[in-house]
Amino acid sequence: SMSLQPTAVKFVESTEGVVLFEGDRLFNISFLETCEKLADLSIICLDVDPEMVEQRHTDRADSQSEKFKKGRQTKVDNVKARFGGGLFDDGCVESMLNNTIEQQDKVVARLKDLVYGNR
Repeated sequence: SMSLQPTAVKFVESTEGVVLFEGDRLFNISFLETCEKLADLSIICLDVDPEMVEQRHTDRADSQSEKFKKGRQTKVDNVKARFGGGLFDDGCVESMLNNTIEQQDKVVARLKDLVYGNR
């Protein structure tokens, strides 16, 4: 639901653990800025080659328009620009490739690092 954000903010405020989420509903600058104020924020952005993205859309037989897909990419680009850091700040965005099973294994290992304290 698009109305998930207030509930998610309350949850983040009430937890001392690591919160992992995936997906479009909470991946917006407003929510991430709120999280950044409450705790250390780490964003792992999964990068996929454009050809792989198209293949995944084909494999899923989805009906998303090109405008919708471009909007998702713009959203990711905006988050990377806001949280990615600049000349004097490394930021909290970490980009990782996600084209192959081996790369997925590295993503999982990195998530385990974050969860178990190797930030």
